[in-house]
This record gives sequence, C-alpha cells and structure tokens, in this order.
Amino acid sequence: MKGTVKVELRGPLTRYAPDHHQGGPIWFNLSEHATVGSILCSLGIAREYISMMVVNGKKAEPSTPLGEGDHVILFPPVAGG
Repeated sequence: MKGTVKVELRGPLTRYAPDHHQGGPIWFNLSEHATVGSILCSLGIAREYISMMVVNGKKAEPSTPLGEGDHVILFPPVAGG
C-alpha cells in the first residue's frame, strides 16, 4: 500500500531527522510493503536505539506494516534512577 505517514522522533532520536525538520514531524512517502523497520532504515536509526515503536497509538514492531495516514512515534531507551 502506498501513501504518506507522519513520523515523530522523541528525545535524542531527533538527531536522525533531516536538517529541515527542526524537531517537527517527518512526512514519509511510502513504498509498497513499507514497515516501521523500513522507516528506521531510511532514517539510519539502528534498532538498539529504539525502546518503543508506536503506530496509531498501539505498540508496534519493526515488521509492522504501514499504510496511508499512519502516525509513527519512535522512543529512545530511557535511563533513570
């Protein structure tokens, strides 16, 4: 399925956004059979830098397929103490 998805990067993952996005959402034109993993690959983000992936408010995996109008949020690992 082709279309456009909105991707948000949280915390330190914003450094992977293209320069012209300045912390805002990134819009991706999808190719056939696009997944969350293909978005990670397009942005150059290694899987170990992601603690949680959410598509349309639900937990996702790299294999989760994407379609027109989906909203993807990528979260980094969080440390605390």
